[in-house]
Amino acid sequence: MKIIINSKEDIIHLHELNSWLNRPQIQSIKMDLTEMDTFIKKSYERKIKHLFNDCACLWAGPVFIATLILLFSLTSSTHIKFWPEIILFFFIAVFSAMAAKLAGLRWSFYRLNKVIDELNNKNW
Repeated sequence: MKIIINSKEDIIHLHELNSWLNRPQIQSIKMDLTEMDTFIKKSYERKIKHLFNDCACLWAGPVFIATLILLFSLTSSTHIKFWPEIILFFFIAVFSAMAAKLAGLRWSFYRLNKVIDELNNKNW
């Protein structure tokens, strides 16, 4: 999706596009607000595109690995019944990564709303 922002109505429309779990992927964003400095335009374009396209993988990946490391380090190797324990650890790590991903998506949803509100509240 390509977004062009020419007016306050376009900025308000960004709120409608923002959702917690179903945000569209933005290919490009162009701001044509004449009163805005070029540096500020580029900064907002970059922020908005990044937050719309955020998948929260930076939250889920490290949590998945850290959970596996923690579970294996807390369990002594003599107590592991090999496959059942490994499968259980894997599922615990997957669910913790899913929770981290949801938390990351919620955080980017909140941050995107703040950026859109900040953009909307200024007199462009």
